[in-house]
Amino acid sequence: MTNAKKISALLFFLTIAVVPLLILFLPQKKFSENENRVLAEFPALTWETIQDGRFMKGFEAYFADHFILRDGWIAAKTKSELLAGKKEVNGVFILKDRLIQKVEDYDRTLVAKNVSAITGFADRVGVPCAMMLIPTACEIQKDLLAPNAPVLNQKMLIESVYSRMGGKLSTVDVYSPLSSSKDDYIYYKTDHHWTSLGAYLGYSAASRPLGYQTVSLSSFDIQHASHDFFGTLYSKVICDQTGPDTIDYYSYPKGTKVERVVVNTGSSQKVYDSMYFRGYLDQKDKYSSFLGDNQPFVTVFTNAPEGKKLLVIKDSYAHSLVPFLSQHYAEITMADLRYLNVDLGKKVDLGSYDQILFVYNVENFIEDQNIVKLSYTE
Repeated sequence: MTNAKKISALLFFLTIAVVPLLILFLPQKKFSENENRVLAEFPALTWETIQDGRFMKGFEAYFADHFILRDGWIAAKTKSELLAGKKEVNGVFILKDRLIQKVEDYDRTLVAKNVSAITGFADRVGVPCAMMLIPTACEIQKDLLAPNAPVLNQKMLIESVYSRMGGKLSTVDVYSPLSSSKDDYIYYKTDHHWTSLGAYLGYSAASRPLGYQTVSLSSFDIQHASHDFFGTLYSKVICDQTGPDTIDYYSYPKGTKVERVVVNTGSSQKVYDSMYFRGYLDQKDKYSSFLGDNQPFVTVFTNAPEGKKLLVIKDSYAHSLVPFLSQHYAEITMADLRYLNVDLGKKVDLGSYDQILFVYNVENFIEDQNIVKLSYTE
């Protein structure tokens, strides 16, 4: 065996033997700031978990999450696949000036259950309800993708869901204004959320079903709060060719004022004096500067003279939408079903609200297994 082969064999041995030991015994992070998620824990080692395969599955997830220099490996993998001519890496389309999350097929049974849960809830609660199903960039900006890219027709999905609402809810057509503004900065380049401008278009679209007069875009002051936001899609591929995003805050000096914001974590409450949590601007997850990260309940109190109350059952797209809605309500409560394990009616007085608005982006809606919690009646 030549020296070169011996060195290669030694390096291979070190990789398969030493690296796993380092992963097991070196101090491990519990949270990835770059990916904004909790990392996998070491699985329970029992005879039962070995037999049913849960241990190996859990170990693979743990190994992948805690691999040494994980971010560097992700970046290297992305570069190698781009050099090989691929345009999609880890479920993300990599374009010259933006990243777009791929949205493919969906579980029709799950979507049917979600529609049934929402319409059943609207029928029971006795409060006027509206549904805002938001297309993602994969739909609105699909003309930037390769012809015949295998992506979901979100327009058809939205129309199908709305048609099955059976008149139980009003529906918000946010597709049309987003599509008309597809060349504007309505989605982040490195993140899966819509921008503040995109959220404004959603706010305008909701004015008719919710019954308020939209504040004109020109009436808002716009503050560029951050110019160095790299979002969730960047974290999946570690590809910075698009450059960072800008976080914008919209304020209406002549409008209502926020009196306080109460964040209920399930075990404690915190009170803030603004809807913009600027501390997040110093962190990786800058989008959470819009009303914080996802929590069971976040309630915004304003000095709106009408005194109306709105309940928003939502995903994180609502966080940049609510600052606009706050111009028309004295109280807005955001409820996130992902963090509730009991009937929503046991946590809030549903009858005390004047309106209820569902806010979901299409990708979350077709995957969310928590919406069925609305069917709880105990």
